[in-house]
Amino acid sequence: MKLTLQARELSHALNAVIGGTDGRGPLSSVLLTVDSLSPNTLTLTTTDNEIACRASAAVATGTPGRALLPARKLHDIVRALPDFPLTITIKQHNATLVAGSSRYALAGLDPDQFPDVPEPLVETGVRLDAAACRGIMRRTLYAVGETGAKFALHGLSLDLADGILTAVGTDGHRLCVETLDVHGAEGVA
Repeated sequence: MKLTLQARELSHALNAVIGGTDGRGPLSSVLLTVDSLSPNTLTLTTTDNEIACRASAAVATGTPGRALLPARKLHDIVRALPDFPLTITIKQHNATLVAGSSRYALAGLDPDQFPDVPEPLVETGVRLDAAACRGIMRRTLYAVGETGAKFALHGLSLDLADGILTAVGTDGHRLCVETLDVHGAEGVA
């Protein structure tokens, strides 16, 4: 696998997915994928087996392949680079990064060790006003659990039914429910 892209493009994509790693084994890595159907797009995927993050970056040139590289090290290297074209070459799970006069080597892992991350099933959706969505989340997130005692209560439940978006947050003691009428919002298929 070999690809060339702007360092800034890769840095933005890494910033979007770096929170999805947990710091242990293959789960502290980022899966880089260039698909043969879209060789001008690099897809980055991270997971901690509970959440998965996926982002993409435009590639100037790319050959199809997959690589599993340490997310934090890659992020630190790319963040420190000036916005030069960056060439990443992967041979036998090891990566060589070249940008200008800078050259880095990273030891990777077998990409088959990375867990399968399913594609989200989106049958229909809705476009919301960002301020309204941020408001409903801000008003319910305070009730979401923060300790490990009840791990299942660490998220916010969002439900869209009959043109009403309902957000529910709870830690087992507090419960907060907010609704937002989205009947007039633009539909997405």
